[in-house]
Amino acid sequence: MYDFGIIGGDIRQMYITEYLVKAGYSVFCYGVENISSNAAKNIEEVFRKSEIIIAPVPLSKDGKNVFLKNSYKRIDNETFAGMIPPGKTVISGAVNAHIRNMIEEKGGKCIDILTDEKIKYYNSVATAEGTIAEAVMGNGNILYNNKVLVAGYGMCGRILAEKLKSTGSYVTICARRKEIRDEAAKSGFEVTDFDELCNKISEFEYIFNTVPAIVFGENIIKNIKKEALFIDIASMPGGVDKTSVKQNEINYRQSLGLPGKYCPAAMARFYVEKILQLYG
Repeated sequence: MYDFGIIGGDIRQMYITEYLVKAGYSVFCYGVENISSNAAKNIEEVFRKSEIIIAPVPLSKDGKNVFLKNSYKRIDNETFAGMIPPGKTVISGAVNAHIRNMIEEKGGKCIDILTDEKIKYYNSVATAEGTIAEAVMGNGNILYNNKVLVAGYGMCGRILAEKLKSTGSYVTICARRKEIRDEAAKSGFEVTDFDELCNKISEFEYIFNTVPAIVFGENIIKNIKKEALFIDIASMPGGVDKTSVKQNEINYRQSLGLPGKYCPAAMARFYVEKILQLYG
């Protein structure tokens, strides 16, 4: 029996595997990039032969299927949850309530690592830094001395806004709730709401959305200037009316999984530290 079974995901799973092996744990893998030793033939084998399962973070990128690379057999979330034997612990991220309930109703345990406050903070920092990297490479412009909009002022929005301000850009926060706008104003940011944004959106060279709900409709999108870059980092379905984005030829990109793209080794280390704190 292996100590940990690692399934799918991005390159973070490879680093998690390496860190656990270096720490002296036995690891069994399926669908993990650049891992050939101790590789399972299928997911069921990992479940049978591993004490604790480390699934992808997020568990699913499309909301339907477990996050596996294209070279591996697709498996939908419900089938995955139904395969997990009673008594097993599954560690993942961004697991929806239905899948978590399916696992727990069978006698399993599901840990969403992204609900841990320390991990949530590190994930937000990595997302913010990755977002700025996407922006710098995105349209040939610079952030310095340009007007940028951040929609949403949760943990990720706050960290992103502070990092953008440090580049010398002029940051405006757009939020629905007055108390959130007041909080942003106290931190030195310009503020607006979505009703006012229709008349202001054309001012911005960069637009960043962190709100996981459709807050950018046709009335706002049609006024975005063609030179602007719109980066949406909110979880699916994102924050924009994609039909309007296409019709208005907006330079829009939905950038998900940025911690895995830009900071995989660091995030894997943070995950392993938490996992071993719980189960080491």
